[in-house]
Amino acid sequence: MHGIYKMHSIENSKATLTRESAPYFSESGQAWLDGALHALTASNQIIEDLGLYSAMAKRKLGVESLQQAAVIDTEVAPLDVHHWSSAEAARLILLMTAIECDPAQAEDIITAYYRMGDESEHMALLRGLVFFAPADFLTVIALDAGRSNNLEILAALILDNPYPACLFNEAQFNQMVLKALFLGLAIERIEGLAKRANPDLARMGENFVIEREEAGRSVPVDIWLAIGPCASETGRLQMIDYLDHEEIGHRYYCTLSLIRRLSRDPDLLPVLRQRLDTEQETLILELLQDTFET
Repeated sequence: MHGIYKMHSIENSKATLTRESAPYFSESGQAWLDGALHALTASNQIIEDLGLYSAMAKRKLGVESLQQAAVIDTEVAPLDVHHWSSAEAARLILLMTAIECDPAQAEDIITAYYRMGDESEHMALLRGLVFFAPADFLTVIALDAGRSNNLEILAALILDNPYPACLFNEAQFNQMVLKALFLGLAIERIEGLAKRANPDLARMGENFVIEREEAGRSVPVDIWLAIGPCASETGRLQMIDYLDHEEIGHRYYCTLSLIRRLSRDPDLLPVLRQRLDTEQETLILELLQDTFET
């Protein structure tokens, strides 16, 4: 993690994040950040001063979303930051600057930042983990955050974040997806879900559907995105059954998942053709029509 190439990657990421976030800083906020960065580079107590300036970031820079920011290339995966706040961007810029000041202490700096930070700082770090990856200690941090029941912390790790799909092993990834389903997070926003789908995840999802049905509880409408790619016959039949569900979300995600299976499961074609004749929801009809037109 501490080699020249890795630092070059962090420097490039920092430069891009700085450029993309600058339009969202007020003039006074930018002046404060410039002063904080200058003070940090001159500090002889990097960890303490990083914590000090990071704690001030929200008050000084606000929480405006970086709505038009470009995707940032990192060594691990592209990172979309348009949903980040200005304070989160500043915190990552501060963190990367601290690491530039003392690359050999990068693990200690990041670990201390996570250990000493509040929830908003945890969220900023989790969203920016790929800037510093790969490194085993980062996965330790991510897994620790994943044990939280704080939805904001979990959303920062799970949603719109390439780190889990790129660095979690299969069991870790599957447990994360199941927890997201259990807590009602939108798994459609899990980056790399289709690529990381696997038979164990499908089985876990199928069992989850059965358990919820038996308990008389609602089934998450987007669970079919986890089941569909590697569904067993049980999952396949579940999706076909839910094509007739009264809830539009179930019909939409089942339709989408079955369409994605068509190339290897052509027996689904008449099922989807029949759905085309009976479906009333425009969004789902468009999915079906596009499929049969192409």
